Amino acid sequence: MSKKIKTKSKTKAKSKAKAVAVVRAKPKLITKSKPKVKAGVKVKAKTKTKTKTRSTGVKKSVPSSDVNYSVEDININSLQNILPAIKTPTQHKKYWWFAVLIIPLACLGWFLSQSWLVQASFSKAITYPKATVFGVNFGGLNMSQLDNQLARQESQFESKKITLVNVKKQWEFDFSKLGVKFDEKATSQAVWRLNNFSLIDKYRLITGDISPIVAPVISVDNNTCVKTLSVIPVIQVQSKDATVFYDQGLKIKPDEPGTKFSVVSTCKALPKIVADNLSVANVSFDTTAANITKADLTPKLAQIQGIIGKSLLVKNGAYQQTLTPEQLLGLLDINKIGTEVKVDWSSAKLDQLVNDIAGKVNTNNSAPSLGACQYLINSGGHWLDKTATKNFFLSLGAESSRSYTLPIDYHAPDIGNRTPVGAGSRGTIYLTFDDGMTYANQIMNYASCYGVKVTFFEIGERVGTDAVALRRAIAEGHAVQSHGHYHAIYDYGERSYDWQYNDISQSISDIMSVTGVRPTYFRPPGGNRTANTYNAANANGLRLILWGDSSADATVGGISSSQTCANVLAGAYPGASVLMHSVKSSTANAVPCIIEGLAARGYGMQALR
Repeated sequence: MSKKIKTKSKTKAKSKAKAVAVVRAKPKLITKSKPKVKAGVKVKAKTKTKTKTRSTGVKKSVPSSDVNYSVEDININSLQNILPAIKTPTQHKKYWWFAVLIIPLACLGWFLSQSWLVQASFSKAITYPKATVFGVNFGGLNMSQLDNQLARQESQFESKKITLVNVKKQWEFDFSKLGVKFDEKATSQAVWRLNNFSLIDKYRLITGDISPIVAPVISVDNNTCVKTLSVIPVIQVQSKDATVFYDQGLKIKPDEPGTKFSVVSTCKALPKIVADNLSVANVSFDTTAANITKADLTPKLAQIQGIIGKSLLVKNGAYQQTLTPEQLLGLLDINKIGTEVKVDWSSAKLDQLVNDIAGKVNTNNSAPSLGACQYLINSGGHWLDKTATKNFFLSLGAESSRSYTLPIDYHAPDIGNRTPVGAGSRGTIYLTFDDGMTYANQIMNYASCYGVKVTFFEIGERVGTDAVALRRAIAEGHAVQSHGHYHAIYDYGERSYDWQYNDISQSISDIMSVTGVRPTYFRPPGGNRTANTYNAANANGLRLILWGDSSADATVGGISSSQTCANVLAGAYPGASVLMHSVKSSTANAVPCIIEGLAARGYGMQALR
């Protein structure tokens, strides 16, 4: 009996081995689908699970399920032996999720065990990952160590300097004077935040996707910074307005923005400059826009084209001048008032043009004969009507005629008369002239016409040269007074009493020798006097006098007649003695203006007696 059992077991084992070998080589296992048999044979194998108990007490399970097979080149008779050795798909499904879960977890565990991330996340000592601040590496420090390192940086911070540069100029400033401060605590927290990254971000930190460089927290006191940087001079490149020009037609030259040094912008840029650990940086500039842009001018081109689009002929008799569109464009002003751009003729440029034309077409009459108190305002002649000509240009439009006959009119001579002025209601002013009689005759002519009397302070040395004019002055009721014999303008008062006495005495003799009239006043040269001067004048019977109103005509380089007149009128007051010099032609020419101006203000003019 035992032999039969052995034989059966061996036979079954051989069949199983043979069946496994055959299945590995050929069959295709198809689950949950209809079986296909190449030869058209459909086989259904049905097995029941039975539990057989051997004498050893071991239970053996035999699968009991319906399985469909597609068989190729397999003996159908052998299927009954093969099928029990094949595990079903239901049995495989019980274990696949275990493999899918365990394998990735095992890989991740290995990776984390090799990384500092585990230590950074779970170590009892709080450590920082690698970080760089101001170019210093702070990797691997705990919080206390990091704070100490940053505190050391902070203590050295305010002594640092920065150089601000513009082209070839540069300025150096201390951080402390700029109000620049380093916030150690905020910077420490910024480094600490690196350690609080998620695992993914920490991995990105390692791979370089996230930078380990921490920008130090820098603050700038704006008021301190602005005050300190105000020593930098204003650096500016002016913006350029858009302009219209003519080149075979109207065209626009675009505007160009300018730049201007900005203290505020420079201060705002300082935190980043300092955080980047830069010791030299450029100053900041703000862009300045042009006042008139190309966009402003574009809508105005049609208006301008209507005004200057065609040439203009101006003429009269033999005179002709053609103004081209380019020349007409040059007479226009383009201004921006608020947000509006206005195109108009330039009054100053039109005046220039009209005066140029007048200079070419005007003809003057011959100078007429004048009486002693007459003066020529203008000789008259054929002159261009400037007002009418200017108005023609101001009204020129697209529909205006492009040919204009210049209006020229005849003018008779214009002669003025100098007539006596009144005694004045505000008091008397004394017009006095020092040094010599160079332009005394011209002055006396004016005085005669206006009916006023003046005073000449004559230098004794010049009496011989000025004798004729001095005699005329006395004859016409003017006064001649002493200005000393020698014109010692710089040190007259410092000379001895005897010298000054003799000089004054000599000047009196000089004047009397020509005029026969003894002077009553003495004016020291340059007003230079001392007590000796007063005493010497008194001893000679003369009163020392200076001046109360000055024309300033002795100014180095000289002044104009109009300025001489303005100076005298500005300083006038009742009883004033006006200082002038009769050796200055501009002063002589100013006399009519001075006399008429003083008379209009209510002053009469007399000589010093």
